[in-house]
Amino acid sequence: MASFFEQLRDYYDKAVGGVTQREQRETREKGFEGLVEWGKQMYVEFDRHFDPNNREATEHIYQAAKRVERLLLDPMGELAHDGALGSIGSALGKAAGGNEARRIRLRDNIVNIIDAQVQTIAAALEDLTTVVNAQALDVKAPLIPLRGGYKDGVNVNDYPKSKQYQAELRALIDRADQVLEPLLSVDETNAMITQDDLLIIASLYRTLHLDLKVWQAALVEFKSNDPSRYNSGTFNSLDELTTDDGISGIVHKHERAFSADHRSTRDKVLLNWLSGSEFDSLEADMGGTTPSGEIPANFSDRKGYFATLGLSTDDLAEKSEAGVKMMLKKAFRKLALSRHPDRNSNDPTAPAKFKALKEAFDTLYNKTTRERYLSNNSS
Repeated sequence: MASFFEQLRDYYDKAVGGVTQREQRETREKGFEGLVEWGKQMYVEFDRHFDPNNREATEHIYQAAKRVERLLLDPMGELAHDGALGSIGSALGKAAGGNEARRIRLRDNIVNIIDAQVQTIAAALEDLTTVVNAQALDVKAPLIPLRGGYKDGVNVNDYPKSKQYQAELRALIDRADQVLEPLLSVDETNAMITQDDLLIIASLYRTLHLDLKVWQAALVEFKSNDPSRYNSGTFNSLDELTTDDGISGIVHKHERAFSADHRSTRDKVLLNWLSGSEFDSLEADMGGTTPSGEIPANFSDRKGYFATLGLSTDDLAEKSEAGVKMMLKKAFRKLALSRHPDRNSNDPTAPAKFKALKEAFDTLYNKTTRERYLSNNSS
């Protein structure tokens, strides 16, 4: 129990800065800053064992880094982006559509989303270890890749990347249930389980355990009352996690060494953005050569998504899906640089304008949501 003087200091810190030293320390150790240190230690381990002629030597570390990177860039990045917009709105006041109460509501909503992930994964892990002894799961099993991206049919403002992760997580847990169900009625599970089933369960266990580590750090991070975290610290830590001496460094180096063309996903994305060339991703085709679809003759850009990006539906004509995506990225990049709130600090409407730009891009970039927008906005 804290002493009287510690309680007095906490009261003073809370009244002046909104956060106690103890809360700041917990966030640093258990939040994203702690994850940054873990990522750097993982990179040191990877670098020590890396052999450009022996993929297997570091494949297990790469698998973990790749899944964590995808978690950070997709659902985690989506939630951090939304939280940062809420903080910007809070800092600029009501004229920007935000205030402190709104920031807290947004923060609480994000915390609830993350807490639900933590509870779901923890429950699944408990189910696994109830049937199979945790020691029996300590075998070399591959991690399950995370596909990521947007969940089809989910509004851009309703966390489509988080919904996609939830769908993949549900599929993992369903798979675990299928494997465990025949074993529930067996008294000596560890003696009866086949080696193949054990490998599947161990793979699920390792994957869920890794995800839990990341989501628990996110929960501490987003629950923090420290304004230095929710205003910029969270983004800074996410950036550090994806540097060359951390998680992304492992992915980049491993893919360069062992991909067919010796280019990492990052290399290909960079080449795509700088030169405008099309490429095949390591994980998914960027779009193929199929025409992007027919534009309804009576289409009306009611939400102004095309206008927001400085485009018209005529710009879609005679373009492949990859060409359409390339065009949208160029338009978004050009406007995002000039309209970012950090570059327009004197404009109280800047956060709302930037959010509208992001919404337009996200809706039109995803083929499913674009086609739905085109068909639903015909007069």
